[in-house]
Amino acid sequence: MLVRTQILIFGLIGNIIIAGILLYMNVQNQNIQEKSSNNQYTSIVESAWVQSIDNSFANMNSWGPNGEKGEQYWNPYIEIGLFTEIGIEGFDYSNALIESFDQELRGDLFILVDEMFLDEIDEGNISFIKFFNETNEELTCLYAFDWADVGNSIDVCGDNNKLNYLRDDSTTDFLEKIKKRMSVTNEVIYAQESSGNINLHQIVAFPIYLKNEFGFNTDKLLGSVIIGRDLRQSMTVFESDLGVRTGIISQDKIIDAVFSDEFSQDNSLGINNISFNYIKEDILKNGLENMDSKNFEALGLSLTSVPVASTVNPDFALFF
Repeated sequence: MLVRTQILIFGLIGNIIIAGILLYMNVQNQNIQEKSSNNQYTSIVESAWVQSIDNSFANMNSWGPNGEKGEQYWNPYIEIGLFTEIGIEGFDYSNALIESFDQELRGDLFILVDEMFLDEIDEGNISFIKFFNETNEELTCLYAFDWADVGNSIDVCGDNNKLNYLRDDSTTDFLEKIKKRMSVTNEVIYAQESSGNINLHQIVAFPIYLKNEFGFNTDKLLGSVIIGRDLRQSMTVFESDLGVRTGIISQDKIIDAVFSDEFSQDNSLGINNISFNYIKEDILKNGLENMDSKNFEALGLSLTSVPVASTVNPDFALFF
């Protein structure tokens, strides 16, 4: 073989090797950039979720005795125009809400609570409100009934349904605990039907003590209040804002957002029975670490999980 031919062959092989190295480096660089981009997006999603939940807690906290929205409603010496407009006025107290609470006028109390939280319920910021007297007997309960026939909604005011607390054995134990606190208590709880169906609510709770004319608490306890928000409402808003599917792993189930549509089956992917329900079953069966990753690769999806909230953590929120 001529020397010139050998040189040409070696040169060609060298160029092929160099091209292969450059191609490999380019692919690796793209993978690194894609991974970095995914990690950045994951961090954004995780931070946005925690901030969303914390903002929801902050809004409900504002209805507490010293909160921006609630302070005037818990002062017996302030006449509330919203209540007088519907024809309910106080006699012993200027504030009809405090009078109804103190005298346990359940009919008036329900109407006043409905008016008080009407906008918050309409906007989906609050799902239920419960009032209890000083002996922890429930006086009234208001639930957003528009949610009652959607997905896993559970009417927390229903006699056959109950609230399960993560740190307490019963509602009575929970209320006894918060009576000793002057601040608002944040938690996540389960609502459960007799059939075993569950969903999650984030709640705030606080005791109501009668205030004096100077705005300070007296020793007289009127009772306690629990305000809750269905976590599926938070998930629904979050999905709409960030364009991700959201679910919460809880009690061996995955709770979905309210109005989420399932992924449609696409035979062109080469995989049958691909849907959000299929992926959920995979997660519950195999766990987050051992799940069949081809489901996500085929759909071009990524998965991350974070605690439900920064201050309370019953389980995990998932993002797809």
